[in-house]
Order: sequence, then structure tokens, then C-alpha cells
Amino acid sequence: METNYIQISYGQLALATLFIVVNIGLSFSLRLGLERSLGIASLRMVIQLLLVGYILQWVFTLSNPILIIVLALGMTCIAGVSSVNRTRRRFPSIYWNNFISLLSGSFLVTGIIVSGILRVQPWYEPQYLIPLLGMVLGNALTGTSLSLDRLNPNDAIRYQIVIIFAQAAGVAIATMGVVILAFLVLFNLNHQLTHLLRK
Repeated sequence: METNYIQISYGQLALATLFIVVNIGLSFSLRLGLERSLGIASLRMVIQLLLVGYILQWVFTLSNPILIIVLALGMTCIAGVSSVNRTRRRFPSIYWNNFISLLSGSFLVTGIIVSGILRVQPWYEPQYLIPLLGMVLGNALTGTSLSLDRLNPNDAIRYQIVIIFAQAAGVAIATMGVVILAFLVLFNLNHQLTHLLRK
């Protein structure tokens, strides 16, 4: 099935920068002193995302499972280091323990999703494997950093539960909202279709 999407031009991208310009303007007018940090953070974000985009473009052309596994291991290493760096606690082999925990949890879950649920062929198809692993690692990273920081797992688990519930609620509200609004546009009071969906 062919997927159509609207490609964003450089002009449209430049228009989107108006959002950050408004924030910088507000900071300046309210004398918050955040203009420099907002500007630097925005520039850094643009550079990082452009680099990630070029890397992902190259990754998606790979058909070598060994290279994809090496990339996945690299992502897990970065997540492990980031997770430990978010905490104040330190003990011997903290980085190694965190890496092993993230590796086992994220690879197991991603493997089940890719091979068991989505049944991607081949299983190492980078367009599916890499983004899914990234999302799983991102959430696992939050959980492990909270766990390391608290070392009373109850607090960390509570935080993770709140985060997951918040994500689920956000997705549910947005999904239900778009379906209800689309229904109101497409159907009349007698539940008759008044507009056709266009592709």
C-alpha cells in the first residue's frame, strides 16, 4: 500500500522557527534572561536532529543484520551511560549492571514486538527495529535512572507507573478526540455519511 505524506519544505521549516522566536521575544520582554540559552538549545537541537536524520537515512538502507545489531548495541550503550549520568549514586560496575539490564529488557521486548507481534520480515528490518528499540530504550532509561537514584524500588516503580499511565492517557485522549471530531464532521445527526474521506 502506497503511503502519501506531505513533505516539509525549507520554507515551512523556517516558518516553524517562529515558535521559538516568540519564546525568545517573550523572554526578552519579560526580562527572564533566557534568550541565549533558548537560542543555543534550539540550534543544538536542529544540528542533532539533522545528523540523526542523515544517520537514520543511511541505517534504513542497511540490510546487514550484524551492522544493525552493532548499531542497536551502540544505542543501548548510550542509553546506559545516560541513565547512570542522570543519577547521583555510584557503586562499582554501575555502568555494566545498567547496560546489562537495559540490554536484556529492551532487546527482549523489541524482539517480541518485531518477530512475534508485527512479524517483520526479515526481523532485522531497520525501519522497524531501530525506532521501536529507541522508544523502548527511552522509557527503560527513565525507569533505570529513577531506580538507581532511589534504590528503594517502590518509589522508582511508582514514578514509572505514573509516567506510563500519563503516556497512555495522552494517547487515549488524543485518539478518542480525533475520532469523535472526525465523526462529527463526516456524519450528520441521523448518522448518515455526509463527507467522503479523501486519500
